[in-house]
Amino acid sequence: MNVDAIPKFLGRLSYRQAIWLAPLAYLVHILEESQQFAAWASTHFAGGFTTAQFVKNNLIIMGILVGLSVLVTLHPRKWTALLHFYQLCAGMFHMGATAYIGVYSPGLLSAILLYLPVSYYITRLGYREGLLPNVPALVVLVLAGLGHALFVYSQLFTLDLRL
Repeated sequence: MNVDAIPKFLGRLSYRQAIWLAPLAYLVHILEESQQFAAWASTHFAGGFTTAQFVKNNLIIMGILVGLSVLVTLHPRKWTALLHFYQLCAGMFHMGATAYIGVYSPGLLSAILLYLPVSYYITRLGYREGLLPNVPALVVLVLAGLGHALFVYSQLFTLDLRL
């Protein structure tokens, strides 16, 4: 196995190409958490949270991520890159949940070891290509944290708002 091939491959990608790493990383993340997340969420946050709800939520998130990747690929502008960045920032739930309750959150390993580095790499390329300027990206980071927290809250803590 040629270990040098990965950095060489990544070094040749443009921002528009690299954004497609996000859905791949998210798919691996979903696979990691798929067997345990519903039971974990039901135990620690959302009594009665089901595997069907887990699947539905992740299909929605994946659909949005793929849709935004298509949008940026076809129309690479600051506003489309910022929308995509918003979705990238939403993946920090597992780190916060594990820190908050002190119990491993299914999905933590892929969030830290894969999704976070992929998101950083994509963000760095977007910045280099002038599509993710500092101040708007910082605002989007804060909004993404709040937006994702509201989504997670609605799905895990409220029975009335669950999808």
